Amino acid sequence: MNKKLIALDMDGTLLNSKHQITNKTKEVLQTAIKDGHIVVISSGRPWRAIKDYYEDLGCNGPVITLNGMHTFNPCDSSFKELKYILKKDDVLDIVDRAKGIITDLCSESESQTYLMFRKEYLNAYFPYMRPIYGDFKEILKEDVYTAIFDCNAKDLGKLEEIANSHYPIKWRKWCGSSYSELYIDGVNKGSCLKYIQEQLGIKKEDTIAFGDSVNDLEMLNEAGVRYLMSNTNLEIIPEDAIITEKDNNNDGIAIELEKMLPANEISELHFDDIA
Repeated sequence: MNKKLIALDMDGTLLNSKHQITNKTKEVLQTAIKDGHIVVISSGRPWRAIKDYYEDLGCNGPVITLNGMHTFNPCDSSFKELKYILKKDDVLDIVDRAKGIITDLCSESESQTYLMFRKEYLNAYFPYMRPIYGDFKEILKEDVYTAIFDCNAKDLGKLEEIANSHYPIKWRKWCGSSYSELYIDGVNKGSCLKYIQEQLGIKKEDTIAFGDSVNDLEMLNEAGVRYLMSNTNLEIIPEDAIITEKDNNNDGIAIELEKMLPANEISELHFDDIA
């Protein structure tokens, strides 16, 4: 069997609602890695919020972080990394021009998280460090990878207009949410997955991808087999996407991989042979 590249979104896909990898999903992925398949975690999170999961699974391949803004291989320094940034001055200009529109803002740099306001529910996403809170004109002193906004629905059009005035910076809304974000035109999980395929010599048809939201669409398009989690928040399902039998709380990834990989590929787990 050809070596497979298995690309996994994190929140809502690899992780359950408690931000954990279920035992069965962990076992299936660990065995896939031992059998020579490459598991690529692809997330909007920074590396520092992915590292523990990556190491727990025993991954040894590249990782896509911050929705494609930084792609590298923690286990192989010879893998040429991809890195893009949002310039500090551009972010601050957008924030200044959108004063009165933005109700909250979060940014991530290489080593720091910046938040406009303190919100307890965000602790689940930033358990790895103590964020800096405050007025971004005062606290932001460096270029960043991300800028995630919250604003009222009536102001989304204006915020998009302001953000898109700083090419190559672009703006997109999160599906089913009041949040939106800045990104670099042409940079996404899909562009990075394609880069990884080229670097590792793995064909599209040997790539399997799992996702649940709008920021996973480009990644799914670069996979020969594309899965949307049954807990997806997408209103329009991409063509040829397969809806997982179970959701992220009930081993959705593991169940589909059992179907995809031959029985001998998961023999260490003694699971039933699923055709």
